[in-house]
Amino acid sequence: MSYFKTPGVYIKEQDAFGSSVVAVPTAVPVFIGHTQRAERDGNSLLFKPTKVKSLAEYREIFGQGPTTTFKVGKNETGAPTLEFDAKTRFMLFSGLRLFYSNGGGECYILSVGTYNDELDPEKFGEALGILTKEQEPTIVCVPDAVLFGKDDCYSLYKDILQHCGAKMRSRVAVVDVWNGYDVRTKDKAVQDFRENIGQNQLAWGAVYYPWVHTTVVPASEVDFRNISNRKDFAAMLFADIKSAMGISGGGEENAKNLAAANKVIDGIKDEAGIDAAIKKLANDKITTKEKDVAKAQAELKKAAAAAYAGGGDPADAGKLAQIEAAVNQVLNDDSDPKVINSTVGALSPLYKVLMKNIREELNLLPPSAAMCGVYSLVDSQEGVHKAPANVSLNSVVRPAFPVNSDDQEDLNAPLSGKAINAIRSFVGKGVLVWGARSMDANSQDWRYISVRRTLIMIEQSIKNSVEAYVFEPNTARTWLKLKTSIDNFLTEVWKNGSLAGATPSQAFEVNVGLGSTMTPNDILEGIMRVSIKVAITRPAEFIEITFEQKMQES
Repeated sequence: MSYFKTPGVYIKEQDAFGSSVVAVPTAVPVFIGHTQRAERDGNSLLFKPTKVKSLAEYREIFGQGPTTTFKVGKNETGAPTLEFDAKTRFMLFSGLRLFYSNGGGECYILSVGTYNDELDPEKFGEALGILTKEQEPTIVCVPDAVLFGKDDCYSLYKDILQHCGAKMRSRVAVVDVWNGYDVRTKDKAVQDFRENIGQNQLAWGAVYYPWVHTTVVPASEVDFRNISNRKDFAAMLFADIKSAMGISGGGEENAKNLAAANKVIDGIKDEAGIDAAIKKLANDKITTKEKDVAKAQAELKKAAAAAYAGGGDPADAGKLAQIEAAVNQVLNDDSDPKVINSTVGALSPLYKVLMKNIREELNLLPPSAAMCGVYSLVDSQEGVHKAPANVSLNSVVRPAFPVNSDDQEDLNAPLSGKAINAIRSFVGKGVLVWGARSMDANSQDWRYISVRRTLIMIEQSIKNSVEAYVFEPNTARTWLKLKTSIDNFLTEVWKNGSLAGATPSQAFEVNVGLGSTMTPNDILEGIMRVSIKVAITRPAEFIEITFEQKMQES
């Protein structure tokens, strides 16, 4: 009621349009794992979800990727082998590269430690508790989970599904198959996944398989620093180069002698150093009173060459000195990696093979992070209702092993309903995501991950909008305003193709009111009930084309 006391003209504005519902973001993943550093402006970012918009911004805040090292050895046949140093292996950074290569945008980083810390499943569980306070993330991805043992990995996945489906109900999990890269154990890997993932909240997650060979780690980032046992590595390189150059003679003891001689040759100019080497190698051919350094070096080369068993060629001494000097640089952390790669790589076939194998090992990654990028790409181009499938993967060369139609039958439609989405390579098409199911494929409601994510978007958008009506009068006027705003929003969702139906009335239905969704007792208790039905579009997973012969008519 207005009270006018002074004569004049008064203006009163009234809202002509109701409030609108704003759609929430649908593809904002949170990546949990270890980073090089976790601080900004002197403040720690450990266990603090931090939003980044690009890989460059990530590098600025969290640093670069780890230097993963390998131990070089030999198998029974003498062929070189590589073994990961587990404490140096982390997958978050490479996963982020895949994410942005496949269309990723904004995301959250939740660092649980640096590369100096060991992987600890309890830290990842603690991170999930912290995430309950963050409302924006819609996808949870943990690339480092596959580095745990099998039991710890699947225990963490079950915790993530519980977090998404029971606690938050506003996000989904994208997970991987543990050990999903070895073709020799592929059947067991799938069986282990289904036996260990549990039965709860399966509609809130999707899994992709097998792992993929990528190109996110370039050749320029792989060098001798990725070898942990460099002394053994240098010895292997020395023998390999000697063999490749056809140098005669040798023996471990003589190689040690030659190494000692080369220390003199390559820089020890003092008299004491020369005298020590002469006493050991020269076999009394040079007196300890020799003062001419240059002459001493020449004589030492001859002495070193003569020390080789099997009639070594003295001319080989010069070659071996060059080899020893080059290989010794591998032991020095201050050496220029580009120089080493060019010099030692040119001399040693083994070096080139091992660097290539290391790069392949580092580029073999679980596909979950790449799929987060695909989700983001599809959502931005077409919408959350579009199934994230039949999309090519960027920076991916091939799956870890081929999957054919027969293999996918069990993956896609198992008796347990725990569907696994295949990543397949097709001739002329490349590597495609060839599945769009959630892990609850026996449910007709939640069989497809796009349906689950679309309903999350609708639910969260309407929820955020309806909060404005809390404490409003529970009357017909409020009900009408609320219904109108939801109708307008769902009409736009229908126009975008997220809802099925020729008309809005076929696509959705909104009910609110006394005698419809509420009783007089509900109103007395301050309860407003709104009932919404939506017909969400589903992907055409199977397309059947029927051919018949038609009779000739003329």
